[in-house]
Amino acid sequence: MMELEFEGKAIRCLKNLMLDTQEVEQVQEVRIPDDMPDIGNIICAWGQCMLRGKDWRSDSVGVNGGVMAWVLYSPSDGSEPRVLGAWLPMQCKWNMASSGQEGTLRASWHLRDVDGRMLSARKIMVRANAAVQAEVWMPYDAVLYYPQNIPADIQILRQEKALRFYKEAGEKIFVVEEELHTPDMEKPICFNVQPVINEQAVVGGKAVFRGDTKIHMVYQGMDGMLHSHDQTAPFSQFSDLDRDYDKEAVVSVVPVVSNFETEQTESGVHVKASVVMQYVVSDQEQVQFVDDAYSPVRTVNCMFSTYDIPAEIDREEEIIDYCVNVPQGLGQMVDMTVNPVLGVGLRREGGMEGRIYGNLQFVYYDEAGNLMSETQSVEDIWHTADVDGTGINAVIKSVEQPRLEGIQASGQIRMDLTRRMAEKTKTVNGLEMGELQRPDPGRPSLVLRRAGGQSLWSLAKESGSTVEAIQKANGLSGEPMSDQMLRIPVV
Repeated sequence: MMELEFEGKAIRCLKNLMLDTQEVEQVQEVRIPDDMPDIGNIICAWGQCMLRGKDWRSDSVGVNGGVMAWVLYSPSDGSEPRVLGAWLPMQCKWNMASSGQEGTLRASWHLRDVDGRMLSARKIMVRANAAVQAEVWMPYDAVLYYPQNIPADIQILRQEKALRFYKEAGEKIFVVEEELHTPDMEKPICFNVQPVINEQAVVGGKAVFRGDTKIHMVYQGMDGMLHSHDQTAPFSQFSDLDRDYDKEAVVSVVPVVSNFETEQTESGVHVKASVVMQYVVSDQEQVQFVDDAYSPVRTVNCMFSTYDIPAEIDREEEIIDYCVNVPQGLGQMVDMTVNPVLGVGLRREGGMEGRIYGNLQFVYYDEAGNLMSETQSVEDIWHTADVDGTGINAVIKSVEQPRLEGIQASGQIRMDLTRRMAEKTKTVNGLEMGELQRPDPGRPSLVLRRAGGQSLWSLAKESGSTVEAIQKANGLSGEPMSDQMLRIPVV
């Protein structure tokens, strides 16, 4: 037997080494400052997640940050509600096998819930639970094998695919500043800052991002009552890339808040937020896989190789609609906040499905004018069709502020579903070929048979023919019908 090895071509790209989510909880005792009255009862709490840093070590990766929490309580003396702020630091760590080189870590934080519990008249226990998602990208050479100098009798089954390879990753940090104009405000209570990407593109050697920083604030007005205010700060940013790309290149962005500061002004509040755009650039390449080979005039054994092809096949947006009933006895709504997180996705027959869940908090005045809060669970199932040989990753893209519509509160959660090649791909990387055989004089030159649902390739391989010969003999341009009778020339 003679061996023929195919030529290997390396495609320099990034490999997604890890995509995992951890839930982390932090509890902290907070004392009431001396200038604030004793606690009567806890009304509610809000939180803002922030990513402060990322850590890459030889055997692990980690992120640190936390939740800025605000706890609202009614004083025991019957005076107006007070708010107490607390920073709850959090850390997450993922162990990895040492690779000898450093890659890129992309992380996002999602607040699950935050609450406060009265320990004494002067002390509160603040608890926050967050989901932290981390993606690890490493430089990788994806090797594809291409047949060269193949003898004329060898039939090759090629599979052409347009695959999207991840080429580079990075981040861009910028600052958003916005004046929240609320002339009726006496003092702010809490904030939520959410950067949302509306447009992302690769233009030559730059990654371009456009979007809005959505700022939500709860405040106490001059009338002594609580109100909410929403404002949008548009942004347009770019980041220089390692090289120029053509029009097929795209960029995927995960934005996070790393810090924010507020300062009350005469007309409202000045907000200054630091936003980190964590991006991955991908570009499309036409590649070829060899699935099978044979010869009608000699024995041929295929040599196979199994290896990773870290490529994206397609991407789609999944929209989750949620709807819950508002509290009974509602007089005036003050604030609605939803905090969703993703559960673990599971493979089902025909596809992938996963759970998205969280809490929707209502803060409102009842019909008697009492300030109240109530929390309801939000849960739904997302699903997508599966394709053989692929894996699916899901990330939360944006969360819409709930809308009040009659007796219901509703909104949308947008997700990105990315379908990628499976971790292991099997392809032919060489051939073992025997000597050419003399024609068998007793062998028929033409075979008549029904297609029977088989492909032309299978029919040709079984019959000692070729796909081209069968197509020519039957006037075919594609695959035959299952019940079609075929003339199969024997080579």
